[in-house]
Amino acid sequence: MRTVSVPVIYNNGNFDRIALLKTLRRTGANRVMLAIYRVVKNGRVQTAENMAGLAEEIAFFEGEGFEVCVWIGETIGHGWPINETSDYTNVVNIRGNVGYAAYCPTDEKFTDDICEWIKNVAKAGAKQILLDDDFRMTNHGGDGSSASCLCENHMKIFCSLVGEELSREEIVKKVFSGGKSKYRDAWLEMMKDTVLSFAKKIRAAVDEVDRGIRIGLCGTASMMDVDGAATSDAVKILAGKNKRLWRSFGAPYWAKNGFDLAQVLLTERLAARWIDRENLEIICEGDTYPRPRLACPAAYLEIFDQALAADGCYDGILKYMLEYAAPYDYETGFVDRHVKNAALLKAIEETFKEGDAVGLNLFERAECFRNAELTGGDPYANAEYAVWAGGHGVHFAAGVCAPVAFGGDYPAVVIGENARYIEKSALKNGAIVDVVAAKILQERGIDVGMESITPVRDIVGTEHFLSENIHVTTAQPVYFHVETKNGAETLTYLEGKNRHTGAYRYVNAEGLRFLVYAFDGERSDKMLYRCYARQREIVRETEWLCGRKLPASCAGHPDIYLFCKQTEDGLAVGFWNLFPDDIPLAEIALSRPYGAVEWLSGKGELCGDKVKIEEIAPYTFVGFKVKL
Repeated sequence: MRTVSVPVIYNNGNFDRIALLKTLRRTGANRVMLAIYRVVKNGRVQTAENMAGLAEEIAFFEGEGFEVCVWIGETIGHGWPINETSDYTNVVNIRGNVGYAAYCPTDEKFTDDICEWIKNVAKAGAKQILLDDDFRMTNHGGDGSSASCLCENHMKIFCSLVGEELSREEIVKKVFSGGKSKYRDAWLEMMKDTVLSFAKKIRAAVDEVDRGIRIGLCGTASMMDVDGAATSDAVKILAGKNKRLWRSFGAPYWAKNGFDLAQVLLTERLAARWIDRENLEIICEGDTYPRPRLACPAAYLEIFDQALAADGCYDGILKYMLEYAAPYDYETGFVDRHVKNAALLKAIEETFKEGDAVGLNLFERAECFRNAELTGGDPYANAEYAVWAGGHGVHFAAGVCAPVAFGGDYPAVVIGENARYIEKSALKNGAIVDVVAAKILQERGIDVGMESITPVRDIVGTEHFLSENIHVTTAQPVYFHVETKNGAETLTYLEGKNRHTGAYRYVNAEGLRFLVYAFDGERSDKMLYRCYARQREIVRETEWLCGRKLPASCAGHPDIYLFCKQTEDGLAVGFWNLFPDDIPLAEIALSRPYGAVEWLSGKGELCGDKVKIEEIAPYTFVGFKVKL
């Protein structure tokens, strides 16, 4: 059974242990996270602030049967408040902008004060401590966003590593242009050493109190790559001799900030596979920031919880159900729906606990920055891309609404720089690639059917899907003009002032099959994926690529999320409608006929190799298991 951890701000004006206890009992939570924030006065972190009564509260909730974890809300700093001043060295991004209230771990006075503060938390009786996700080098809010840190201390360290005297601008150009270099290696080494040195110092401070105190970390995408790929090492160091604890990244509130909810779900599933799982408790980021439902619907949180429970890749969830500043009865909607859906969540866990996930083999590597070819002329723009470089195949998979696995016997989805790392043997079931990945594979000596490739600037208005003979409005992509080899079959044309191949399929002399898109999947508008014709194309071409139909598909609807697990006697299917419109009739195509269906949620009809479901409401789950 997955665990539930609930965060609450400790020692704010509305903290009420009895009201909180009542709410925690209602949620069935296993752990309460008492979050405290650093206080800076007179230029320094006040190491005894926000500590009054903490020991009593830890003892109280432990006595009531809860695990208690003290959540350190800031170490390096989120970058706010902007009017906070200090005696410390600020984080400075590659543009020279200061990250307000974000302080660089190269400043020993700063790290000494943070360690003393956390040490006092340990003395208060905390058996578990969690560091928030500001424990990173990059993106510290406001002017401090973008790749960091290039403060004066880091400038000196970098120049020493490369043996050259360089300005900030010269460092940026050398690190964030071109391909692999000693400069990029130095950047990654410097950032990794910075965060790991800080982690060791925190661990040592807490060890002075009790080596048995567990310290965990909240994750970020930048810590997986551009900040030195330091996540797994940092988690191990902070844990010491204890079981490791990591809260991953990819939260429901992201879906209110430019991400599709399906992208969030796939990001979390990826993150669980990127971390070193040895001796690790891993919990997902059920964050609804800034937490009233006015900002993030409870439906997003419940879908998030359900979908990750079906995958089974997490030990639990950090479920943000309480408004941080207000009384606990100010926003009850999250808790109400959590309680309402508890039985369904348990049934989902039970139904999907057996078998293996099946679907497109999404190949995504966390660490791509070291060897990436950053070909854009602006190194600052390249840096923005590099900071968010992980997970671009997620955009594609979410847009085409296909079930996804990470491995297995279905075609690999390989976007951009990931092509440098996929083994040739992993292409045996076919591959879906964008033009950047195709170019990399071709450079590796793997024939993908490209005769030539040249960048093209053209205003694209439509894409012509030849198999259906339809023209679909499209966004202007970042793309190339591709001349294909003999034997390649064009599937679509991008139509603007001129006509260019949009997609083609190809079988090389070794029998490897490819579906190639002539656009840059890492930089193109996602409307190229969010397309009903593209959904149907993926259904057809998957069978051509690997000789098998997708385990389940339902083309023709926006923002559906399918999850499938193959079992010995059949297939378990989860179907989430993530769109504000209802679906009057969903027809799910299966890979083969089945003889019987068992309904977990919802109702419908099994018709051989199809399941028909009527009236799926917005943000609703339907689940079933078909048997042979």
